[in-house]
Amino acid sequence: MWVMVFVLLVAIGGAAWLAFAWRRDVLSVRLEGQEYYRRFVSRDPDNPMARLDRQDFVALYERAHRVRMPKYLIFFVALAVTGTVPVLMLLSALRPLIDLGPIVWGFEIFFTLILWWVAAFGITMGIYYTRRPGTLEDEFKKLKS
Repeated sequence: MWVMVFVLLVAIGGAAWLAFAWRRDVLSVRLEGQEYYRRFVSRDPDNPMARLDRQDFVALYERAHRVRMPKYLIFFVALAVTGTVPVLMLLSALRPLIDLGPIVWGFEIFFTLILWWVAAFGITMGIYYTRRPGTLEDEFKKLKS
């Protein structure tokens, strides 16, 4: 009972830390965008991006440099955890067909779970890189069109 309470408290604390770190990173990107805007306008006032007001430029900068890691970390953990039970159920259904002894069975479970977690990581990284935002110029072109 106390172990479950401890695990739950650790999970809540980890989620709170992740939310705090994500918010801190988003705010630092906004501040960085404001500083970049100030330098950008003073360096090249004829650039079409310099004609944007500060809020629009910071929103554009934020889209181009958004903090994405926590969202995909949560997705990976959810995919790995929710997929573990079906993988174990599949192995249990195949157990009567492949009877090689308890030691081999333990290795089958271990390596199949490792393989599933690597596959979940691969799926997450595939989605992460296909949804990558463009550069600042690419985002400006999307805004214009």
